[in-house]
Amino acid sequence: MWAFVFYPSYQIDGSTKMNTAFGSFLSRSKALYGTSDSQRHLSEREAAFIQKASEVVDDGLVLNNPFDGSVYAFIVDDLPVYYRTLRAFDTDAESVDSAVVREGIQNVATDAEVRGALRDTGIRYVLLLDQDGGEEDNPGPHPGYRERHWEALDSLNDKTPGLNVILSDGDMRLYEIDPALLEQEQ
Repeated sequence: MWAFVFYPSYQIDGSTKMNTAFGSFLSRSKALYGTSDSQRHLSEREAAFIQKASEVVDDGLVLNNPFDGSVYAFIVDDLPVYYRTLRAFDTDAESVDSAVVREGIQNVATDAEVRGALRDTGIRYVLLLDQDGGEEDNPGPHPGYRERHWEALDSLNDKTPGLNVILSDGDMRLYEIDPALLEQEQ
């Protein structure tokens, strides 16, 4: 019993792999948190941008598309991103405010419901690590990514009314939501 629990995973006859509890944990940990280029979830440029963003953001949450790698921003530099998981979008587990913001952020300047949801959640900024959808630094979209869930966020650009560019580097952006908009209708 000890070997099945504590012994690292091993192979029998070079073909049958025996996964043990600690061996599986070790493999998953290396895959999730490894630092080799093939295991890195954020490029060095993205990690540097997140670090700059964490120095600029005063208070309030940062709206993000977790599938662009920003799901790891809280872990990397304590950047208070709103979406810290890759699950529970467009399900009963998602809050009404989350759905309103996720589906309507592009209308922040004209939609009172979106502004109300932003006030209720405390979101004050928007982070995009892959504004143009190119994913040049990453191997491709995450298998759980559904474009329809992120169309509003993915459509944001430097000309979106109600957003002010705070940081810009290539296809990465940190926007501040116009504070005057968030003060309206209180």
